[in-house]
Amino acid sequence: MSDLLEITRRVARLAVAKGANEAAAGTYKARHVEVAWRDGRIEKVTEATTRGLGLDLYVDGRYASVSTSDLREDALDRF
Repeated sequence: MSDLLEITRRVARLAVAKGANEAAAGTYKARHVEVAWRDGRIEKVTEATTRGLGLDLYVDGRYASVSTSDLREDALDRF
């Protein structure tokens, strides 16, 4: 499941199916690039991409907010 919108929808539906009165989910993808220069030349280039999901739950009058960066389908089922 690589489509973040579909992951978001699926997790919100799953939370309600597992007993939440209401659920709100959001996903994100962030990219960070760093370039280090020394003596007028590029010394090092690094790149990192992060994806994650946040889930707000309302269950029996209580509120919880949780997040994960593990977006694998089986991991989201356990989450």
